[in-house]
Amino acid sequence: MNVQLIDWLGSVANALTHGTTQRIVAEAFAAEQNELQNLPDQPFGAVLKLERRVSHDGFVAIGGNYYSVPEARDRISAWKEDYNSHRPHSSLGNLTPNAFVVQTALEIQAA
Repeated sequence: MNVQLIDWLGSVANALTHGTTQRIVAEAFAAEQNELQNLPDQPFGAVLKLERRVSHDGFVAIGGNYYSVPEARDRISAWKEDYNSHRPHSSLGNLTPNAFVVQTALEIQAA
């Protein structure tokens, strides 16, 4: 695999003209190679690890901005649907919350 890659780089990729700079890739690399620096010995701390709570509507707050957490939003939506449509509650006369709202609205209309 490495032999094929090296062959492809030499015969195809590095011989191409870059679409933005209009320079041949191998020539541009050769011109810039002396300016390149080694990577540091220590890993660069580019990852920020924070512990955050996901809000009831599926967002986390970081630095004053709110970011959605798609999986959490999907799970929250599924849980709300199950809770409101499929789980009867003894405090609501063994009705689901959705059924209780409908029944209450009908009773108010009839009164």
